[in-house]
Amino acid sequence: MEKEKTQEVKTKSNSKWGIGIVVLYSGFVLFMLTLVLFVTFQKIDLVSPDYYQKDLTHQSRIDATNRAEALLEKLKFAYLPKQNLLSIGFPKEHLLEDVTGQITLFRPSDASLDQIIKIAPNHSGQQQIKTQRLAKGLWKVTIEWQASGDEYFFSETVYIE
Repeated sequence: MEKEKTQEVKTKSNSKWGIGIVVLYSGFVLFMLTLVLFVTFQKIDLVSPDYYQKDLTHQSRIDATNRAEALLEKLKFAYLPKQNLLSIGFPKEHLLEDVTGQITLFRPSDASLDQIIKIAPNHSGQQQIKTQRLAKGLWKVTIEWQASGDEYFFSETVYIE
């Protein structure tokens, strides 16, 4: 009789462990499936849609940056929060030439806010961009311009207030 009770207790104990293990593994599998689904639907913004293609032209970007730094007069860039302006002053040595290119405003946290502005300096080589319509926060400003048949590149990070 006692042997039967001991056997019955062992059986009940073993079945509790079996149920516990099944619940534990099932919970783990459910957690992993939920995690995979959650990660799958997350929006990930790269710096630009053609990020990998731009990476292949990295050396030309380095050369353009070096040319910009080697200019006698550097590009002048300033954020003027009180006037809500980004002020860009192109080097005087480029004033007599036709300066072309683009200014790109990257919003790292939301690619839908990115803007591309055509370079159009005034007669004194200045270009100003109004910032009141830009979302407050971190922006990466890149300026790519061509003058005298050479390409130049400048990059700066700005916190718009």
